[in-house]
Amino acid sequence: MASLAGWLGTMHTAWGQAQPSSPDAEATEPIQNSNLNGETALLILLAEMQLNRGDFGAAYSMMFEAAKKTNDEGLYKRAVDIALSARNGNLALEAARQWKKAQPVSRTANLHVLQILVALNQLPESLMPLRAY
Repeated sequence: MASLAGWLGTMHTAWGQAQPSSPDAEATEPIQNSNLNGETALLILLAEMQLNRGDFGAAYSMMFEAAKKTNDEGLYKRAVDIALSARNGNLALEAARQWKKAQPVSRTANLHVLQILVALNQLPESLMPLRAY
């Protein structure tokens, strides 16, 4: 019992040290609001729900549509990942190319296009992304 009391005392001391002395002492980062609107957020949510149900086609379509509407790199990557999970290289290539077109300076988009072209054995077409990389 004494060890439990000692442990609780240590935790109380540690907890007290972790707390800032005043609200002004706590450094806060500015809040970054998302640029998503309700329709796009719903598309993303529905895409993830369809993915959980195993409907890769619907999930890909919704996520790809959300990516095109927002021009968000994370959503493009998610659409590519969904297509690859469905083992549909052509859809993955479509999403990666659209991502590269929307964000021409993105090395990540270019790398995805290159990797998918090589995986699909479309080596002649892989020269342009390879040069840009």
